[in-house]
Amino acid sequence: MSLSQKLKDLRAKKGLSQAALADILGLSQQAIGKWERDKSTPDYETLVKISSYFQVPVDDLLETKFTSGLLGKSENFVPLEDGDAVLQQSPKCRVLVHTTKGLPDEAMDDLIAIAEVYKKKYGIE
Repeated sequence: MSLSQKLKDLRAKKGLSQAALADILGLSQQAIGKWERDKSTPDYETLVKISSYFQVPVDDLLETKFTSGLLGKSENFVPLEDGDAVLQQSPKCRVLVHTTKGLPDEAMDDLIAIAEVYKKKYGIE
């Protein structure tokens, strides 16, 4: 199920209008409408707010369950020798690796979810 449909369903279960949810989250009704029509995607901070309000994990809001499936597939991992080359070519990758060092798995799952949202936003498969 898509994020847009999940948002509609969660909002309906609480008996909230788009305007009421927007007030709760401190956003505009237009933003909620765009998300529900799949015209835009909330940023990570807003996903966390939505997750907190509806008491659902962020990865449950997104289309992919990152804790079971994506991380278990070997094709999603770069071999170490190729990974070193990627890190050497991209200073931002190095910063990301160092910044996330020591984070618990749950936090890493959230970061992967964020990356997937941005890949979708920019049309990267």
